Amino acid sequence: MIVNAAGPHADIAQTYEGLFKAGFNHNEITVDEAMPLGTDTALAIGEYHITGKKQTGEPLDVVGRWTAAYSNQGGNWKIRMLSAFPKAPPAK
Repeated sequence: MIVNAAGPHADIAQTYEGLFKAGFNHNEITVDEAMPLGTDTALAIGEYHITGKKQTGEPLDVVGRWTAAYSNQGGNWKIRMLSAFPKAPPAK
């Protein structure tokens, strides 16, 4: 599941298809912190930066924060929930 400013989405492929259709084509992700919650569960937080161009040629540029919950299933770490939100504008 991914949770973003538009709400929760269970169909991850459809969510990303919408981003690609809007013109986003590059995603840079950094991990700021990863922490275990036991032997089979972990959390991580970081920042993302997605860019691209609208059909008009106008640039798309969004920076935000993400969090994810992971579970280990048979030796493979799987994302169970990913939250991603644009950074809030600076306080005035």
